[in-house]
Amino acid sequence: MDPTRTLPDAPRRLSELVEDGRSWSLRDSLLLIRRLSVLVRDFHQAGQTHRAIDLDHVTVIGRLEPQLSKPPERRWFGGQHSDPEFCPPELVGADLVEVPGGLVAATARLAEQGCAISPARIDVYQLGTSLCRLLSGESTLRYLYAPTARARVPRAARSLVDRALGHDAAQRLSQCDGFLAEVD
Repeated sequence: MDPTRTLPDAPRRLSELVEDGRSWSLRDSLLLIRRLSVLVRDFHQAGQTHRAIDLDHVTVIGRLEPQLSKPPERRWFGGQHSDPEFCPPELVGADLVEVPGGLVAATARLAEQGCAISPARIDVYQLGTSLCRLLSGESTLRYLYAPTARARVPRAARSLVDRALGHDAAQRLSQCDGFLAEVD
């Protein structure tokens, strides 16, 4: 599928451009995710996190130019808010925690709850789930547990997806710079 053929002049949500069960080309997926990662890195450099990166919060204009929606003021992780499309595995077993948008405040809140992760890791994880969805056309859980979904991700990108999802703590990507280096 070449998503650029169907891109209108008007901005559209990325979720509208991704048909269930269809995957994008490796080239287009990496191009879009790279551009999106630069936007997320800019958030981090400004002392903020997004915490809600998914296909519904990304608008595409022109030739694969992404825009992020405004980040939510409040975002909860852990407990009942452990959706694998948003919540990194490090927070799945944690008690419910509200993660604020500011990096400093979010770091402090996570530390108070005994969660020793950088809040930037949440955004990197969500970039990984978005890339997984683009490449496989499937959810993160299907990618992790269904060999057919995993096989839809080109071998050249599996390491990047796996490291962004971070289920192997030793290989986990936690910062946008590392994620961008892997994309490049």
